[in-house]
Amino acid sequence: MKTSISSSTTKTLISVVGLSLGWTTVVQADEVFLGSFLTRAHQVAGDVYALSDRILEARNFVYDGEAPAVHFWADTSATPTASGLRLLDGAPTSSCGTEELPALSQQTVRVEFPEGKSLLDYLNGSLSLWCESVGANFGEVVLNATAYDLSTLEQTALGQGPNFECASITLGTFETRAHEVTGTLVALSDRVLEARNFVYDGEAPAAHFWADTATTPSVNGYRLKDAAPTNSCGQEPLPELRSVTHRIEFPDGTSLLDFVANGGGSIGVWCESVGANFGEVVLNTSAAWNLLPKNSLGQGPPLQCLELILGNFTTRAHELQGTVVALSDRVLEVRNFVYDGEAPAAHFWADTAATPTANGFRLLDATPIDSCGSTALPEARSITQRVEFPDGTSLRDIVEAGGSIGVWCESVNANFGEVVLSNALDLTSLPSSGDGGGPPLTCGSAAPSFAATPQGYNCEELNENFQVRWKVENDQVLVELIGIIAENGYMGFGVSGDPGRALMIGADPVVVDFRNGQPRARDYYMNVREQCSVDSGVCPDDTVGAFVNDVVSGSVSGGQSGGLTLVRYTRPAAPANVNDQRAGVAVDRAIDVTPGSLTTVIWALGPIDPESGNPFFHSVGYSTNLIQFDFGRTEIANNCAILDPTKEDEVEKEVFPFLRPVLTGTTEFQVNLGPSGGDRGYVAVSNGRAPWGIAWYLNDILLPVVEMRRGTKYTFLVNGGDNPSSDFHPFYLTDSVGGGYNQLSPISRLNETVIAGIDVINQTDDGVLEFDPTVTAPFCIYRETPSSTAAAAGGFLEYFSTLNTSSCTPEIRSQAATLEFTPTDDTPDLIYYQCVTHTNLGWKIHVIDADAPSILDVNCSALGSTPVQLTSNYKMNAILDPIQNTLTVELEYAGNAWVGMAFTNGQPVMVGAEAVIGLPGQPNSATNPAKYNLNAREVSGVVQMPAERQTLINATITQGGGKTVLRFTKILFEEGEHPIFADRPNTFLFAHGSSNTLGFHAAFGGFNLLPNQCAVRIAGELQNEQALNQQGDVGIDIPDDNRPLWVAHGACAATAWGILVPLAVGASLIRKIFVKLGLPPGLWFQIHRALNMLAAILTLIAFSLAVRAINKGNPNPDHFNNEVLHRRTGLVIFILTMSQAINGIFRPHLPAKHDDDDDGDDVNNKEETEQNEKEGENEINKEGNEETPPAANLKTEDNNNVEKEPETIEKGTARTVWEYFHRLLGFTLLGFTWWQVQNGLGLFAERFQEENLDSVFWIVVGCLAGSIALLAVYSRVAI
Repeated sequence: MKTSISSSTTKTLISVVGLSLGWTTVVQADEVFLGSFLTRAHQVAGDVYALSDRILEARNFVYDGEAPAVHFWADTSATPTASGLRLLDGAPTSSCGTEELPALSQQTVRVEFPEGKSLLDYLNGSLSLWCESVGANFGEVVLNATAYDLSTLEQTALGQGPNFECASITLGTFETRAHEVTGTLVALSDRVLEARNFVYDGEAPAAHFWADTATTPSVNGYRLKDAAPTNSCGQEPLPELRSVTHRIEFPDGTSLLDFVANGGGSIGVWCESVGANFGEVVLNTSAAWNLLPKNSLGQGPPLQCLELILGNFTTRAHELQGTVVALSDRVLEVRNFVYDGEAPAAHFWADTAATPTANGFRLLDATPIDSCGSTALPEARSITQRVEFPDGTSLRDIVEAGGSIGVWCESVNANFGEVVLSNALDLTSLPSSGDGGGPPLTCGSAAPSFAATPQGYNCEELNENFQVRWKVENDQVLVELIGIIAENGYMGFGVSGDPGRALMIGADPVVVDFRNGQPRARDYYMNVREQCSVDSGVCPDDTVGAFVNDVVSGSVSGGQSGGLTLVRYTRPAAPANVNDQRAGVAVDRAIDVTPGSLTTVIWALGPIDPESGNPFFHSVGYSTNLIQFDFGRTEIANNCAILDPTKEDEVEKEVFPFLRPVLTGTTEFQVNLGPSGGDRGYVAVSNGRAPWGIAWYLNDILLPVVEMRRGTKYTFLVNGGDNPSSDFHPFYLTDSVGGGYNQLSPISRLNETVIAGIDVINQTDDGVLEFDPTVTAPFCIYRETPSSTAAAAGGFLEYFSTLNTSSCTPEIRSQAATLEFTPTDDTPDLIYYQCVTHTNLGWKIHVIDADAPSILDVNCSALGSTPVQLTSNYKMNAILDPIQNTLTVELEYAGNAWVGMAFTNGQPVMVGAEAVIGLPGQPNSATNPAKYNLNAREVSGVVQMPAERQTLINATITQGGGKTVLRFTKILFEEGEHPIFADRPNTFLFAHGSSNTLGFHAAFGGFNLLPNQCAVRIAGELQNEQALNQQGDVGIDIPDDNRPLWVAHGACAATAWGILVPLAVGASLIRKIFVKLGLPPGLWFQIHRALNMLAAILTLIAFSLAVRAINKGNPNPDHFNNEVLHRRTGLVIFILTMSQAINGIFRPHLPAKHDDDDDGDDVNNKEETEQNEKEGENEINKEGNEETPPAANLKTEDNNNVEKEPETIEKGTARTVWEYFHRLLGFTLLGFTWWQVQNGLGLFAERFQEENLDSVFWIVVGCLAGSIALLAVYSRVAI
């Protein structure tokens, strides 16, 4: 049992620094922020965090990718140097330091220290982005050991911290034997090594890296592939190498782990021509091999030597240059390709001759030229050009002949340059495009020649895997059906039963398939959606009577190759029996070949019944929309791409059958038909037998296994139909796993034993010629609804709850046919309930002796074997019984308190969940433990369900020995309650209190769980093996990984509108106090403006953080949907805030103030300052001079030394209107945002199941607003 748990046992307090309250912020960190990159070049930016002493993350990382050989770098110097250390880049680049960094924008990149090194070695140094080829630093973070608290940093050596993505093992250093071979050998994965500081003098003729199971390399070893920097992949001898880091790769089918299995070995440098060892590393099998990434699992650095370097062009003309590399047997790359583009008809060329000739053939130029060989090559300068072989050809043909790859001018038959291919070239490791290997083809496919539409044929796509081609000759239509289908599949295509829509009933299709290796094409008619029975259902035209197969005799041909199936046939445009009817529908319909006329068509794909050869239900696909073709079109139209069977399909999830109740001890069965259950129904139950789309339901269970005891009478009440021409499904008991007695030939019926439900009337040596089904009655059937397919993932009970059962009315049920059957000693141990007219509708009946043990064995002993640790002192055990459809739970809390568990609708939210709570302070009873509705987060919202819904089984709450234990069994599906799923994870909540009295929880959390199941065996055969294997494997984490973004969002918003804006308003309201304290008159305005601007900036940041949080992990975010009022309100606040800020900046200024002493100097520099001071003074003077007579503005004692009092300037109309608007919008915004912050705190508390801090916010706002109000009153009254 695997789970993922999120627990909020510790509440999170967001504290904001207040100017007047002196609060501090407390942060609990599990990571260390090291700093932000100082940008030097190439746009490098980002923040660096330490997750452990060897694992870092560069977050919001930016780099333009334009420089060569750039890597993350660590240096003991604060200024990065070439003496530093290359670090290993994990996801998303995942090269582990072996490849230069690509362009990255706002990415989170994992960075790891290599083995033997850690962050602690560089604490007074730097982390940077370093270009090794030019020795340049593009940006660094300078580390300061005294600035970090590393006491809680997880230590890799202690097994702490995240798992390594770039784990490596140092294998040892080369023991030098000759040719100066030295270096350290490191394993990056099980198939990729690095020889670091590698030295070799290059003097030997055929030296290669070498692997041997012996501790001393020998001729019995094998060649390894040298990747970067030599890049010959083992094709060329090693050149001279001096202190390089060299990539080495194991060839396909081998790995380093082979040596572990064989007890050791060696990696060396071996000269094949003289059989000499130049140096080796002996492998130590005691290394921690389990840590090594596995390339076969997609781990570790990507392999580079799945490609093969063919050689360099020999230049003949037109500046031709480049290196030709094979990526598969049909895909090449020409690297550093140069061609002047001057020739009229130059193309890439392949020839079986070593020198290209006119006998060769054109190759297809893919990206970046992308003409696929249709136009001459343009000028190219040092590009990497993709080149592909056309269909039916490959590199293997050219290599086998010792031929060449070149650039050839077809108009003048000239060779501009070639690469000669040796027939000794080893292509065994090269991927084959025909097998789906290597890069995907962009100019062609690995499909056979018939994949292309023939000349003169029209082609239309019916779906992505099915196409129809045709052409009209006289009154005949030549048709080709081509598709990607299963070996036993069919393709159907024909004229619809209704010219205005796609209708199966009355249609005239041709069904094609391959049987015994030969193509078939048969003309069908359809009067009901059923298998053919006598002349009713989906039947061939020539089944009975004078009608014939309209497919022209001798016209059928086709082929199967490379995953494609093609069948050709010819049919008349207007068959002889057009509109003649059988069983109430037209047997043949015409194709209108008049140009411009449209014919409505249908199509279908599905499996063929291997016994009758007739089509089963179109379970693969069929036409649902109107499709009309102009069969007589005057211009040929090929609207089809070549089908590619090698394309990657979506990875199919493992599908296992519905686990349904087993009917034991039941003697009466209500029987009717219903849907076959899709992938989890009949096809999975029967282990792959093809369904017809419907199946038997017994007592509302799809295809249950039935247990019968000999000597006991059993009754089947069946509504399977009583009209042989439509919906006719007589029920019977048989020893046939498929049933369908009527589908068999008379002679084949002799091989089936009918147990009950059929009376044989005429049986001879030639077979059963006549029989009578006895169990017929009015028909009723369950139907799927639009929600049924999705519901199947939750198990049979959820699937069944979505079915439409309205046709099976009590009146129809009352007319059911009765089949009574008593097994005897002669009854086989295994029989089946089936349908007479159709195959594969029923399932098993196990017949046992009267005193035999039941076939059903349900073992629930796994309860308690895999506890889920919810918190350090709280654990849970659970087991699900899929037969009884119950979940048994045991919760154990190491303490004395109430305990509970809640069931949700899939969201980890308390409100709306349904809980089981045990109260130890009360006696066990029908109402304790009990089920509760969680209507609100308060205790008053925890409401016990009514007595009729108290359906818990064996529920107890006990306390003793310092432990509290809650046990109960709950039914999985109860009407009006959240279901519990057996086949997919459930989202549960848990909680416990701090006392025995129900109150606010001391610990609370959520977890996803696919519970353990009881093992179910029927007749000794395990029924739910797949479900048992999947237990817990699909759990997901509940915590919202955007929590830090939402915390920052809330902190910015609360600071802006709970502190800064109130202080800004306060500065305006108490401006007289500033003057009384002797402060400059305009200071209040400077403070007012600065605080408001800072609040606007924080609002912008808060808005951006919210957008980021919504975008993160959501490819189609709906930022401002109607369901989240907070978001739409936030948008309005953001717009109004920005408008208010702009409004303040571009306010109407007051008229200029006269100053006789101003000499005019430095007017421009003073203008803004004076204007602001003027406005501040004017506001103060306006209030202060209200009671001062005009005469008081002059002192007359000395007329020559007149002292002017502060001048009050008259405001204009624009200024007055602006002030009223500015104040009104400001106060409106303030109230609006206070409500918004409160709402946001509530949403945060609900999302993360934490305490709502809105009361804290209001205390801060209240204290601040109250203080400002008191000071404002004092200013008005006392000053």
